[in-house]
Amino acid sequence: YAGTEYGLFVSMDDGEHWQPFQQNLPVTPITDIKVHQKDLVISTMGRSFWIMDNLTPLHEMESEPRSLAIFNTEPGKRMYFRGSRGEASVPSYRNPSILLDFYLPADADKGITLEISKADANTPIRTFRNITEVKDETLTEERNMQTEFRRRGITAGLPVTKGMHRFSWDMRHQGIWDEEEKTYRGVGPYVVPGQYEVKLTANGNTVSTIVEVDVEQRVKDAGVTMEDLKMQESLSLQIQDLRAKAEVFERSIKKKMKDNKDLKSIHEELVTKEGRYEQPMLLAQTNYLYRMLQRADQRPGKDAYDRHDQLKSWLEKLQKKAQELMTSD
Repeated sequence: YAGTEYGLFVSMDDGEHWQPFQQNLPVTPITDIKVHQKDLVISTMGRSFWIMDNLTPLHEMESEPRSLAIFNTEPGKRMYFRGSRGEASVPSYRNPSILLDFYLPADADKGITLEISKADANTPIRTFRNITEVKDETLTEERNMQTEFRRRGITAGLPVTKGMHRFSWDMRHQGIWDEEEKTYRGVGPYVVPGQYEVKLTANGNTVSTIVEVDVEQRVKDAGVTMEDLKMQESLSLQIQDLRAKAEVFERSIKKKMKDNKDLKSIHEELVTKEGRYEQPMLLAQTNYLYRMLQRADQRPGKDAYDRHDQLKSWLEKLQKKAQELMTSD
């Protein structure tokens, strides 16, 4: 690595040839460079300190890579903390994630796909795509057999241009698909610790690597077991499915209320009234239960299972009542 008056440069062949390595650095003199625990730390003239996380891909890369490649990465650790919300007085920092570095030897004209699945299973738990030229009606969809709506794993986060790229996976399951906004809303629960296979497909070629998800040492020291985390993941996904069903049902009732005023009473049990200190209704209570389960690595208590069953029963009763009202009408 070389710092100059005009920015940062890197050599892949012991200094025989150099190329710019500016990334998102401002164009300013580099005053010092240190490699610390596989991170590149630099100081600048008047533009603060900068850190590039995880130099491992540069160590693995050939001087002139010719084929599609995805590089090994550091294990990711599940953590729970609140973000800075963009306040100017609070430093910005990276959310808990696994950095996936990959190289495209040419522009991916037909799009790119990144699939993440358990290392011992073939079913993807998260799929990212970026399709460059495609009509909306040709997008492939994933059908959810429980909620009866479809998920399109489309994201604008995957680059398709030739060169080296970095993508961040938050170690979470997919959020809830919002059919009206045509996007996923929120995030799903953390995946359980273990090994996961990442497959990258571009221009008809596929490469893969194994990544590892772990928890903080203090969680292990507190006696939280893998079984606890599996139970937390399972119940969280059940609650997320319940949220999805309830939201689909609420939208359906809202549309049909125009022709059947009797459905208003059902809608009032789904959505909390506007105002201060109103009684939380089904959607709000389901969201609250989900958030409470996502605040720490923990075994769900019996009260969480009981509350899920109560909310599920409540939704089923409302669905049955709505069907009766529409049939009698």
